[in-house]
Amino acid sequence: MKLLGLIPLLVLLGSSCAPATAEGGPRYRTDRIVREQLVETRQPDLYTAIQRLQPGWLQARGPVYYTIGVFVDGGRAGDVEMLKNIPSTQVSEVRYVGPRSLHSELLGQQAAGLYAAIMVSSLRM
Repeated sequence: MKLLGLIPLLVLLGSSCAPATAEGGPRYRTDRIVREQLVETRQPDLYTAIQRLQPGWLQARGPVYYTIGVFVDGGRAGDVEMLKNIPSTQVSEVRYVGPRSLHSELLGQQAAGLYAAIMVSSLRM
């Protein structure tokens, strides 16, 4: 019988641990930017949108010879500066691959000299 009295308390405690944002809106992953977020930023290019949503993605840490590689639809496209040439309206999703998972995501030579990678998926028209 005492167990039945604990159920409302457990439900209350469980709901207080549910993820939420300060604004009460949807919670997004920190390693991914989805189209909805890009549209909400109203930024013309992908670099500016990422700078607003996830500024840490654009900063390499570690030795100066490491860089952040940009891959568009699976192919190497350059470094973060080239994101300025990609209209944010043409992107469906952007994913950040950090140093810990970089070598398991990219094969050998593709990961050489990279600190991290930004993977861009363009809209399929």
